[in-house]
Amino acid sequence: MEDDDWQPICVESLHDVLAEAGEGAGELWLWCIYCERFFQAKHLRTDYLGNRQGCAFCECAGFDVALHEWSTFADGDPAWPTSVEELHHGLKLRPPPD
Repeated sequence: MEDDDWQPICVESLHDVLAEAGEGAGELWLWCIYCERFFQAKHLRTDYLGNRQGCAFCECAGFDVALHEWSTFADGDPAWPTSVEELHHGLKLRPPPD
């Protein structure tokens, strides 16, 4: 492949997704890659600058690094919820081992 054939893979920014949702943004479901928990945007943690952009459960890097729209990585993972109806606050992607 030649250098000028390279195309970046772009995922819509979480900031943009929330902005497009408008007043309903708090109801959007998010997923944290660090603690593997699902939660609604209304539960975002406030950072030291006063911005609501951190995980509700852990001290991750926040938007676009650790937090993503819930369905971003759903393709091909049988453990992933298939609809919003299956989600609940704090749901972990995989249950802890016995």
